[in-house]
Amino acid sequence: MLAPVALDFTDPELTEAATRLLNAKEVAERLGVSERGGYNFMNSGAIAVIKVAASGKGGGQLRVREVDLAAWLMHKANVAAGLERSSAA
Repeated sequence: MLAPVALDFTDPELTEAATRLLNAKEVAERLGVSERGGYNFMNSGAIAVIKVAASGKGGGQLRVREVDLAAWLMHKANVAAGLERSSAA
């Protein structure tokens, strides 16, 4: 069993990662997929997204917190390694 990790949110690098919002292109780069794939992932419901109001445009733009994407990627790696169970039904 893995030991829990304590996060120090007074660490400036961690605080920046926790608050940095990624757009679809940045998400796609981290996932190694096309920009369209980034949009599809963000709209799939696999990860929480934040809707940012667009100035002068309707609908807004979707963003993902960098820390949430990192946690999702870590979970997927742990599932692949057999360290965790998939949360999918």
